[in-house]
Amino acid sequence: MQAGKQTKIILASASPRRHELVSALGLSFEVVTSDVDETPHLQEAPLTLAHRLSQAKADAVAHDYIDAIIIAADTLVVLDERILVKPHDEAEAITMLTQLRDRRHLVYTGLALINQPGQQRCTQVAITPVRMRNYSNAEMRRYVATGDPMDKAGAYAIQYAEWNPVEGFDG
Repeated sequence: MQAGKQTKIILASASPRRHELVSALGLSFEVVTSDVDETPHLQEAPLTLAHRLSQAKADAVAHDYIDAIIIAADTLVVLDERILVKPHDEAEAITMLTQLRDRRHLVYTGLALINQPGQQRCTQVAITPVRMRNYSNAEMRRYVATGDPMDKAGAYAIQYAEWNPVEGFDG
């Protein structure tokens, strides 16, 4: 790498929320997504899955950007030791949100960083207890009709202000 040349930052994520977070840091970055299979392995624990997927997403992009810093993440919603993936349709989104209503669950967020120039790697997983509020069926149906839940683990986004499904969280 040449002296004075700024290291490129690659965000290996299509998530608008992750774009917002990295932008809020005032960093210039490029978005490059990968096609990582997010299917859990048989008996794979949520902690292991969040770690594996975030690292796999970073690795999938890293080989094309040898002088960059790669940032990747993966989020899992876990209720009663069961991973709630992204819903396949509106009916599945309604089922997930009904199960989560007025209950506590865990959100696992895996974060992987690869510093190619420094040949360094770091992967961490944060576990956040989240409590959903007791939203009505009508509120839930209106939210699902927006289409927002369809690309979200557990069928919801904590930052979706018009619905505000979360009562509180720790961490």
